[in-house]
Parts: sequence; C-alpha cells; structure tokens
Amino acid sequence: MAESQAPFTTTVLEVSRLTPSLIRIVFGGPAVADYPGLGVGDECLTMEFPDPAGGAEGRWRNYTVRRHAPGRLTVDFVVHQGGAAASWAQHARTGDEVRMVRPRSWYAPPAGTTSRLLAADLAGLPALARLLEGMSADELRATTVVVEVLDRLDAEALPDVGGVRVELVVGSGNGRRPSRLAERLEPFVPDVRGGYVWLSAEAGECRAVRKSLRAVHGYPSEQAHTVGYWRFDSEAWAARFEPLAEEMLGHYHRALEQGFGETVAGERYDAALEAAGL
Repeated sequence: MAESQAPFTTTVLEVSRLTPSLIRIVFGGPAVADYPGLGVGDECLTMEFPDPAGGAEGRWRNYTVRRHAPGRLTVDFVVHQGGAAASWAQHARTGDEVRMVRPRSWYAPPAGTTSRLLAADLAGLPALARLLEGMSADELRATTVVVEVLDRLDAEALPDVGGVRVELVVGSGNGRRPSRLAERLEPFVPDVRGGYVWLSAEAGECRAVRKSLRAVHGYPSEQAHTVGYWRFDSEAWAARFEPLAEEMLGHYHRALEQGFGETVAGERYDAALEAAGL
C-alpha cells in the first residue's frame, strides 16, 4: 500500500449513467493537473462527502480511480439508497466540489505469478476493470474473473479484452440479497504454486474468502489480497465498532510496530474484529 497525505480539492466536470447500477463522474481542477497517480489498477482515493443527515462533519469514503488522464480523474459510483457517497453521486452536478486525499493501492502479484483469480462485486468492479486494462495478452489468458452484479447490463462496465475467462454472477449480493461470490469463485482458485488472488467486495465476503484461501488452499498473505470495500448494514456496524475502535486499531498498529507489512496487519485487525463479533 502506498499513500500520500496531502488533501486537494476537485471539481465535477461530467456526470453520466454508465450502467443500471453505476454512475460515472469525472473530476478536474488545478490540483488534478498535478496529481501523479500510483499507476496501479486498484488505486483509490479517500473522498469527503456531505453528511446526508445534515451534520457539520463530512463523511470520508474510499473510491477507485477508474481512469487517470491529464487533468481528469474518473470515478464510478454504485447507485443505492442511503450512504453519504451514493446520495451525493445521485445528485452531483457540474461544478460541485469534493476534497480528496491519500491515494492507496493493494494489487501486487509476486514475481513468478503464473495464474490469477480476480473477483469483485459492484463496488470492486471499477478497480477490476482497470486491472484488466493494464494486463498483457499473456496475463489475460492466465486470468479468471468472477463478478457479482445486480443487473446483467452492469457487466458492460468491464473492458472488452480478449483471452480472459469471465464468470458472471447476476442478481445476488451487493446489499440487496445474500452474496454468492465466495462460493462461485471457489472452483477457480488457482494452485498456490504460482497463483495469485485479488478480491474486492463486501467485508464479510472478503473475510470468508480469505479464511478459505489460508486454511483450504494454503495461500500466504503475499499471494492473496482481499480488500473489504464496504460493509453490509454499515451504520449499525459503526455503532458497535465505535466503543471498541481504539482497542481494535491497536491490533493493526502493534503488528506494524512488530515489523509486519500492512497486509498482515490488516488481517490481524480483521481477526480482532471477528473475535469481537464485528
């Protein structure tokens, strides 16, 4: 994971409906002209949105940079009821301003990777699309993609690349129904020798997949990055998390202090959350 702490202000340049479940917004402005980017497909930015309940404090949420061109940052938003980011995106207009900070990324196949499994729900779909665009023809032929969407037309957000196998899961997960992502990707997990798995989806699904990768398939942390992009019933979860926040985050920081990387630290943090019923 890489990051920079300098916040900057962006301006909405364009708003369009990409698929039934995705809104595409292009941001620009003087700060965007100097934005260097990380050059990694799942690069994301933390963005500040107004509190939909009218509170004075903004809500910060992570979103993938779907495309980075000179003076333009493209971000795709999932359409759903509630939530600061989704509410803002559905009413965004040209000229609106949003602050952004801290570009980060997770995708990092080790040297010697020969086969990949990439999986995502709607929230992870923009990152998955950009990852595919950055692959060579040989890498695409050795890649399987599993995507869980609400509407078959949502899959049109994937780029038209040849060679990659796509397993489409339609009508489940994504906060509307129970997810089938974990069970549907299981048959496609590559052999741990030369294999790499990247998953971006709801945090609970990521936890289930990560446990299977470790216990069943023998994947070490450097060969599997499972990134929880959102949480089901997040408001209720946040209320339970708040009184335990310092204790839970302590597991993450202690792992870093002990010399572990951010992937292992994140997994220890998530294990502490699970033990606490979160």
